[in-house]
Amino acid sequence: MKKLIIILIAFSLFLVSSYAIASVHGTWNVDRIEKSILKIGKAKPVTEIVNIPDVWLFKDDNSCESAFFSGVWTQKGASFTVTVAYEQMKAFIESQFLSRGMPVSATIKKLRIYGSEKKDWTIKGKYEIKADLVYPDLTIGKLDIKGSFIGIPPYDTSEYFPLGQGDTWTIRSIEQEGAEIDEDIDTWVILGTEKIRGLLAAKRIEGDDGDYELITNTKGIQFYKDYEIDIEDGSAIEESIDTYNPPIMYVPPRVSVGSRHSFKSTLTHKETSGFKVTAKISGEMIVEGMEDVTVPAGSFQDCLRIKITRHLVAPKVKHEESSETTIWLAKGVGMVKEMGSDVEITEGQVEEESSYTDELISATVGGINYP
Repeated sequence: MKKLIIILIAFSLFLVSSYAIASVHGTWNVDRIEKSILKIGKAKPVTEIVNIPDVWLFKDDNSCESAFFSGVWTQKGASFTVTVAYEQMKAFIESQFLSRGMPVSATIKKLRIYGSEKKDWTIKGKYEIKADLVYPDLTIGKLDIKGSFIGIPPYDTSEYFPLGQGDTWTIRSIEQEGAEIDEDIDTWVILGTEKIRGLLAAKRIEGDDGDYELITNTKGIQFYKDYEIDIEDGSAIEESIDTYNPPIMYVPPRVSVGSRHSFKSTLTHKETSGFKVTAKISGEMIVEGMEDVTVPAGSFQDCLRIKITRHLVAPKVKHEESSETTIWLAKGVGMVKEMGSDVEITEGQVEEESSYTDELISATVGGINYP
């Protein structure tokens, strides 16, 4: 059974690298600090500094919306800009003055909104608005606004992917390859930790053979190592270790509906027989929405629905794989459902095509039992 989270083939595709090319797509909870200076005629300028909560939405069609503007956004690397029509900002400023009983005619002289994504998965930036004002009595005024902002996505992904010691999930898996359908039940349990790259990663034991993964969720959901053992007649006949450089990131630390990022990583596969091979992994993750999901373990509201497309190439063995996976994560529980398909190609020939569905049967997470 091929899973995003359980590796049952030598070269896993279902993982997202921490070497991520981020995108500003999605919803951001923005905190603005704004300083405005208003000068009317010969009167002394009036300065006002305010802190304003806001929500900014960066859409797939490159439109952008907030409480005080709508426009078009572009991004190059980590930096982005938002372009707003002068006439729109003119109407907005005039409406703000009118709401205070001060009708004016505004002429926008300067309008800039720009920022960048940071390594801590926030956005930060500045904006500047300059306008000339004319009052009904022809008094001239000037408005100078300078603001800074910081934004974060609304969902902390560690809450949707718990790794508490003793947490347990039982999963029913149905895989179809051609006309053949296989059904199996697997159990995962968080049991112990292992130090890797200076960090303590949670050890997730999978099944009864002793297979495990090393995972952290404090700075995004990251995978470091996979250990598998093949047992026949009670004895180990083969052991393998997959390591990821950089560590594999499943989802960034915070996301919103619409969040997306690309990923790249190198997988190194070693076996006790001495066989060793490396593979390049690349792809993209998109948070497609929030959905309610019903599975044998119960009904779960507001699950993150995440779609991942990826590609793996192992030149040494002339092998490549392409896959598409959708996973549903419930807050406080973790994975409750997953569906995907996979195509494996060796030496230019399709070796295998398969699809699967995984559903949560039961779980004990944070001391709470499901169902």
